[in-house]
Amino acid sequence: MSISNIKVSTHVGRDVLQTAGLFSTIGKVVWEYLINGIEYREAKDKRKPSVSVNVSIRKKSIEIKDNGHGMNEDRIKQFLTMHGEPIEDKRKLKRGTFGSGKSAAFGIADTLIVDTVCDGKRYCFKLTKDQLKNSDGSNISPHWLVSGEKTEEENGTLVVISKIKVSVNLEDIIKYVERHLHQLMGFDPEIVINDHVCKRKEIDVIETFKFKPDLSLIEKLGDIELVINVSRVALNEEELGIFISAGEGKLIGKDTLGLLAKDMGNLIYGEINVPCLDEEIDGISAYSQARDFKLNMSHKYVKLLIPFLASKAEEVRKELARKKKEKHDTEEGRRLEKLGSEISEVLNESYLDKRKELERIRRGAFGNLSKKLVPMSPDENGDEMGAVAGTEMRANEVDTHRNGESKDNPSTPEESPPKLLNEDEDGSKAADQIAAKSRPQKKGGFQVTCEHLGESLGSRYHYNKEDVNIQINLDHPSVSMAYNTANKNISDITFVRLIYEIAFTAYILAVAQEITEVDEMKTGADLRFEMQELYDEVTLKAKSLYA
Repeated sequence: MSISNIKVSTHVGRDVLQTAGLFSTIGKVVWEYLINGIEYREAKDKRKPSVSVNVSIRKKSIEIKDNGHGMNEDRIKQFLTMHGEPIEDKRKLKRGTFGSGKSAAFGIADTLIVDTVCDGKRYCFKLTKDQLKNSDGSNISPHWLVSGEKTEEENGTLVVISKIKVSVNLEDIIKYVERHLHQLMGFDPEIVINDHVCKRKEIDVIETFKFKPDLSLIEKLGDIELVINVSRVALNEEELGIFISAGEGKLIGKDTLGLLAKDMGNLIYGEINVPCLDEEIDGISAYSQARDFKLNMSHKYVKLLIPFLASKAEEVRKELARKKKEKHDTEEGRRLEKLGSEISEVLNESYLDKRKELERIRRGAFGNLSKKLVPMSPDENGDEMGAVAGTEMRANEVDTHRNGESKDNPSTPEESPPKLLNEDEDGSKAADQIAAKSRPQKKGGFQVTCEHLGESLGSRYHYNKEDVNIQINLDHPSVSMAYNTANKNISDITFVRLIYEIAFTAYILAVAQEITEVDEMKTGADLRFEMQELYDEVTLKAKSLYA
């Protein structure tokens, strides 16, 4: 064999299956095909983007039908080409770049059928996981069911995913889709899953900030503008952070910038369009085919962008924290804070009474809620555990930085400080575990606060799952009326009882939600009994209110 015949090649079947591994949940798979139906439509198409999803739990199948422009032979060829260049067209939404989404079905199922109509012609083909597994590595021909048949049907595509091998949960699919609808801001698509009409949660924005980078950054990133919005109520992890696009309609990333862990950070979200992020620099792309919306910090422009976003988000956060402090420093603020703290103590005393159950919770039986309810101590003495060079385990070095102001003439230490190590079974360093210096433990448990969240919220409270915070809405008509009837006397017993009752309701529903998310086998009767028991216990703690 001539050496000139040795070439770079790929095993097509394995390539498809390996890429399909990026799509490991049903929600992610449905979203991939759903958004394709919204993305692939001509800009001149005046029809409202529409996608209908039919989930059959009994048949273990999902059908996704859209009214996009459909596929002709050229588009089908491109669709079946892994990592192929996208066809240039005048789409409003441009998201796909790596050509990997078509493999998504095989991340959860064995069979994919695509039935498409484009300009009066219908094509339908079938591809199975067995074809991919049993292939010899060369190109694979799908099984054609219909090829170029004339039809009067409107343009669009039907994707059928069958022989699904994972658990099918309709509610989880709906939640996943609705959580990601913010990616389609400005497109207003009509999405129906079985009988449920999906709707994007409208965020009540109370303040907006706009920032331009300095001229040196504009020269590199272009004339960009960062828009930061402040929500009236706390946002969940999917909603907060800065959404980053690389051109109109091409969302490529999102960065929370550490906001979730900071005071008032969970009220901040924003967007920025940076077209130059669509360019590879020295062969490095700013984003990957994983659809995880994480930008590549090795990309030259990403390195410049993120510090700019972080500094402006922190500027807004600090201003919000300052205003919050001013508000809480008033007499009303101090009394409301005291009331919230008293309720928090009652809730947590009730929950923490169940020590044996808490141990089960900490092992994951009740889900993530317990990790926020209970301050975690790595050892029985409450000491944090560290690692130093040794022999007992594997570890990796940790990059560190020091906080504080720099000195004009810093002294040079005679010896370099030891490198910090973190336990890692695949680490490159040998280490021993030691007790590090004890630090104050983060306060755990439910936090109850009383806030002006606006009448438009439509609810007496807002529960923020991420930081286990129950916010009582003082602007809800029933709460506002009680407050005014009490002449804004926060100590009025009728008003206090109302606030307690609202907090108790939110608490019970929050715990029930966490339990059902983890224990799918929990029956309605069992859950009702447990929550009734918990409600009776927590109300008993507040019996003095009714003396």
